[in-house]
Amino acid sequence: MTKTLRLDLPLLLPDVPDTRDACVARLESMLGEKQGIRRTHLLRSEIPGATLLCLHYDPDTLSLAEVERIAAGAEVTAHFGHAVIPLRAVDGEDAGRRIEDGLLGVHGVLSASVNLAAQRARLEFDREVTSIETIKSELARMGYASGMSASTAPGGGCCRPREAVAEDAGWYARNKELRDRKSKRSFGSDSALAGG
Repeated sequence: MTKTLRLDLPLLLPDVPDTRDACVARLESMLGEKQGIRRTHLLRSEIPGATLLCLHYDPDTLSLAEVERIAAGAEVTAHFGHAVIPLRAVDGEDAGRRIEDGLLGVHGVLSASVNLAAQRARLEFDREVTSIETIKSELARMGYASGMSASTAPGGGCCRPREAVAEDAGWYARNKELRDRKSKRSFGSDSALAGG
C-alpha cells in the first residue's frame, strides 16, 4: 500500500522558472532514490500555471512528516543557482552565441541562454563551484556589461545605485550619437550617388 503527498513545486524550488529546468529532474531523482519513496512525478494544479510534485511513498517505511521533511530538505536550490542577468549592447545572434559560449566556459556554469529581444542571459550554475560575481566578471571581460537587477542589486530591492543609472544614461547618449553619425554618413553617400 502506498500513500500520496502533493506539494507545490514553487515552494520547493522557488528560483526555478519552469518545469523544464534541470533542477526539477534533479529533485525528482534525489527524492526517488530515498528509501520508502516509490515514485515521483509532476501534476498540473487546478490553479492555472501551477505545478505540483506528487510523491508516492510507503507509509510503513516513512511517515508523512518524514516525507515532507525529505522533500523540503532536498537542498537542490542551495546547491544550484539560477540567475537572469540583464545585458547591454548585444546586437546579433553571433554575439548572443559568443556570450553563451563564454558563460558555459566558466567552470560551474551548467547552462546559459541569451534572449536577444529581452537583452537578458538566463543561466544555471553550481553554487559550490562559482558565483554570480564570477559570472558577471566574465561578462565584463567579454565586453558585455551586465546591468543591476532587483535580485543582484546591493542590498536587494528594486532600486539601482545612482552611479549605475548615470552610467547607463551616458552609454545610451554615446550610442545614439554614434548611430546618428553613421546614419548621416550613409544618407550623405546615398544622396551623392543619386545626384551624380
